[in-house]
Amino acid sequence: MVIALYALITCTLSEDYTLCIDEPENYLALPEIQPWLTQLYDACCDKKTQALLISHHPELINYLLASPVGYWFDHEANAPVRVKPIGTTESSGLTVSELIARGWLHEQA
Repeated sequence: MVIALYALITCTLSEDYTLCIDEPENYLALPEIQPWLTQLYDACCDKKTQALLISHHPELINYLLASPVGYWFDHEANAPVRVKPIGTTESSGLTVSELIARGWLHEQA
């Protein structure tokens, strides 16, 4: 799995691609995926690629939302999905994953 994830980064740097990966941490321990995640984040910051990662893992949520790049997808029954940027959490002192777990996440308008 780690080899496949690194291959995705390596093969997409030379072209204009967007990586869409659902739960990249499945079947991997956090220490195994952390270096890959850092490399992907650096490639995105250097505008060499784009990535859309979906995860429910608390550590990945906190890492990915360390900068204002995260979005909250909200879906209610029989309604369209609403997408909003994640608000800052400096005033609460809690991590984003903890706010989600408690149901206290405040989205930006």
